[in-house]
Amino acid sequence: MSDLFEVRQDGPVTILRLKPTDDLISTDLDDRTALLRVLYDASLAQQKVLLLEISQGPLGPSAVDRLWKQGRTELEQQPRATEEENLPLLIRVRHMYEKAIAYMRETEVVIVAAFEGPIDFDLLGLLLACDYRICSNDALLVNRVVERGVSPGNALLWYLSRSVGESQAMELLLEGRSLTASQARELTLVNRVTSPDDLYDEARAFAKKLAEKPAEALSTLLTAQSALHIGLDSYLEKIGVGFEHLPK
Repeated sequence: MSDLFEVRQDGPVTILRLKPTDDLISTDLDDRTALLRVLYDASLAQQKVLLLEISQGPLGPSAVDRLWKQGRTELEQQPRATEEENLPLLIRVRHMYEKAIAYMRETEVVIVAAFEGPIDFDLLGLLLACDYRICSNDALLVNRVVERGVSPGNALLWYLSRSVGESQAMELLLEGRSLTASQARELTLVNRVTSPDDLYDEARAFAKKLAEKPAEALSTLLTAQSALHIGLDSYLEKIGVGFEHLPK
């Protein structure tokens, strides 16, 4: 059993649930590749819908702050490495999330995200890469991107600018403005807001309803959508992992 996630089948829907924790440092790195592995397995099994359930903690600012602190310490203590296994933890985590995002845009599995509590802006790109997002009314998108002094990770600016426009995306990041659930809904960053008590039941019911749709129709829609993301790989390569400006 993983400390970070659990996977189960609920009829035609694969559910990947991130457990409540803000300690991503001591979690085995293999756990953090769970999304990528589950997506791959769901594709092989010809599943139509994956529900990503995010409890309070794993994508929150406390967890990310701890990763940033650890990452900076590692960068100060060791020279720049080029092989993946020798890279500092934070850079490897960013690589993993970016690979997951790239794969999410190519897979023919509809991905629904349900989340509650605080979510760090640095990981918002992962949620925006999902096809449909439901959050509880106590959710808060916490914006500390510019404060940390690194490039926005996990395709954040790419997806944010496509949701709210480049001008407003830059405004949000430069002002360091956090967003409540209702504000995120107004900006179309989430598709639906519900109560904390109803969040996961509502998300599962919606995911099952999607799974009833014709597979060919969903596949065609996802293929068309993936064409909208031509250039994402170039964007991720251009911004790097966010540490290139720091002294070597």
